[in-house]
Amino acid sequence: MNPESKNRMDGAAWSTVNGAAIEAEAPEEKNREARDDRPAVAGLGRGMQKASDSSCVRGKCSSERSDRPSDMRNMEGAIPSSSGQAQAPVTVNQPILGREGEAPEALLPEGATLAPVIDVRDVDWNYVWQVQRARQGSRKRDTRFWDGRASSFAKAASETAYADQFLAIMKPEAHWTVLDMGCGSGTLAVPLAGLVSSITAVDFSTQMLTVIGDRCGKEGICNVSTVHGRWEDDWENLGIGVHDVAIASRSMVADDLHASILKLNGVARRRVYIVTIVGDGPFDRRVFDAIGRPLNVGPDYIYNYNLLYQMRILANVAFIEERRNRTFRNHEEAFASMQWIFDNLTRQEEEKLHKYIDAHLVHRFGSWTSSYDHVVRWAVIWWEKA
Repeated sequence: MNPESKNRMDGAAWSTVNGAAIEAEAPEEKNREARDDRPAVAGLGRGMQKASDSSCVRGKCSSERSDRPSDMRNMEGAIPSSSGQAQAPVTVNQPILGREGEAPEALLPEGATLAPVIDVRDVDWNYVWQVQRARQGSRKRDTRFWDGRASSFAKAASETAYADQFLAIMKPEAHWTVLDMGCGSGTLAVPLAGLVSSITAVDFSTQMLTVIGDRCGKEGICNVSTVHGRWEDDWENLGIGVHDVAIASRSMVADDLHASILKLNGVARRRVYIVTIVGDGPFDRRVFDAIGRPLNVGPDYIYNYNLLYQMRILANVAFIEERRNRTFRNHEEAFASMQWIFDNLTRQEEEKLHKYIDAHLVHRFGSWTSSYDHVVRWAVIWWEKA
């Protein structure tokens, strides 16, 4: 087909073209490829029954299971051979383009059927978020955990260019009042303080807030106020109030994503920023592979973006890329920096982790560091208030 004659298809209509394009591939290889690493999001919605048995869109469930990504139109069916014996199903992974007024089913080989197609607008993305959060490989971190991580967290954050890259995207203005929700040890609040009018830094870890206070004291910063609170709290009772800009930097980890977005949006006059993971985020898959554990980090930025779209919020997206390579005083410090990621390491897993560190820790410029840079990507999602 002449590429110039192709038209795009949306989720509900077939393109108008003169002719048809069908490209069949070896079913065994293509079926395997289609099933590898597919996101478990297509077909989930309210009223969902057993995920492995049905696909649901806002309470309407089908007993027919779709194992293909929802944004492709696929066909599969048992096609009789010349001998009359049924062959393996044929999978067609290119869109079926019909002539004007012609139903796509007319182009199907005999015995094949169209796989169900799900419109992204009909998926309950808040529910999908909750399902994926529940499937995360690690347990939820409580206040005590983050209190214990406060000092090392501040050190790790200071060794990357994350804050500089975020501020370059944000372009702060001197008259702004800013809410930093889930501020951590002040990764953004401290460098942002000198660029805006005032900052309210909120976190559920009292030790994180102590670290911010210490940092502000050392640097002579006096326009940052701290509030001990969490996403689930009543923000009015906390006295958070309305700000020009609201930020949730790598902190939107509440179970109810929809409610969290509404809260953040509700306290912003001008603009809202959300920063969240892309892919594996800060987790190094090589380390997980080395000790033999699966890595499931839960939902990444596309879930946030799809929910915003569903909420009729037209958001912008930019990406931050960090190249991480921390320095350590010795092997033990390197081990501790990785050990906290995992829950209850077995003795065998600890031995594997030690071996991994031995293989990748090198001495450079008077300190120990990794033999490779770990690339971490973040999505910065933001929108203007109407």
